[in-house]
This record gives sequence, C-alpha cells and structure tokens, in this order.
Amino acid sequence: MENFNKVAKERKIELNLKPYPALSKIAGLRWYPYVGENYENVMIIGESHYINENTEEESIDRQNYLDNLKELTVVNLDDVIVKENWRNPTYLNMIDVLRGDESSIERKDVLSKISYYNLIQRHLSYNPIERPLKEDYIEGWKCFLEIESILKPSFCLVIGVESSKNFTEYMNVWGAKVDGFTHKEMINNTYPRVCKVKINDREIDFCFIKHTSKYISPLHWHQFIKDEYPNVINNLIQV
Repeated sequence: MENFNKVAKERKIELNLKPYPALSKIAGLRWYPYVGENYENVMIIGESHYINENTEEESIDRQNYLDNLKELTVVNLDDVIVKENWRNPTYLNMIDVLRGDESSIERKDVLSKISYYNLIQRHLSYNPIERPLKEDYIEGWKCFLEIESILKPSFCLVIGVESSKNFTEYMNVWGAKVDGFTHKEMINNTYPRVCKVKINDREIDFCFIKHTSKYISPLHWHQFIKDEYPNVINNLIQV
C-alpha cells in the first residue's frame, strides 16, 4: 500500500490499519480492502462504490481520481464511521448489525476488529441507481479468493443477497467447494443465505444478509447472526 501514508496525511485518516503489502500485487483489485488494527478474521463483503453518492459532482476528473484512489474504501469508512462527515446507511447499519443494542460499544471499535472488501471493482452511478452486471460479480469473487489467501477470514458477512446467485458455481470453477448452501427464515422480506466454503485446507462460514442500505432492522439481523454464529458476535462486542 505504497500510497497510503500520503493519502492518510492529506485526508487526515484517523483509522489505524493492519498492513498487508501483498494486497497490492492482486491483479484486478482496484480498491484495497480495509483491515482493522484488531482484526478478528471477520470480513464484511460490501457490494458497490457509487461515484456520486455524497456529491452532485459527476466529472470525469472526479471519476478518474476515485478510480485510482486505491484507499477509497478506507477513506469512506473513515469519513462515515469515525469522522461522521457524511451519512451512509449501508456502513452505519452494517456495524449496528454486528454490535446490536450494545450502545456502550462505539462503531469505530467494532470496525477495528473487522476487514471490509468492496466486491464490485468498478464505480456505479448513484443517480439513477446502477446495478452490477454478472461480470462484475465474477471479477469480484475472483479477487476475493486472492484476498482470502492473505487475510484468511474465518467468517464472511456479505451485504446483500444478489451476489449469492451463481456463487456456488463460481467457487466450484475456481477450486473452492461450497457446502450446505441454505436459505433461512425470512427477515425484513429477505431470506438469509448461509453456507461453508472450503478452500484448500481452510473452511469459511458465509452469511448473506439483506442489503443494509435501507428497509432493514439491524437488531433483527443481529439476533439472527448471534444465534447462528455466537462466537463471532461475542468476539466483536467484547470490550
């Protein structure tokens, strides 16, 4: 992450990160994942970065800048969760899904224990809302398999269930085995999906939930994850 110190200085990023230089060698990875300094092998897999989500500016210069800002994911998380410079319900709700009603635990403390990977590796338009293409998901999951070999998550919480389509097919093609892919009881009009993914000698728990951008009750989803994966939640909310 050769440019991060410069970006952190210019943007005054307050998040403390755990460095993984090998991430810079991943082909096709436009934006580095965020990795908290107290990383507990829990990864959140978000979906998209929108070029004009917090601004009306849509210039080519802005797009080129953001496309080439390898630390964009880190900058956004720092802006929203630490500095509260702008409001992004996706980020805020995803942290609340993990911390539940533990209001004594600050969002930034939960953030320090996780990693966050943005699955779709190109900017989408926010107005009107643009949806990822099948090719975007394929490229994103290919990058994930390389990221996984470096960060070695034991649990992945996927924001949005759209990316679960053809997930088993993609993983099988690339040599990973998906076991027990199951739809659970509906919450907020969405069926959670859970499975285990075996990659070489490692096994990762996957949980796909409703996208946290809107129409979501974080407490209901928190309870679901706590029931399914109690150790994950207990480790994250432990003071």
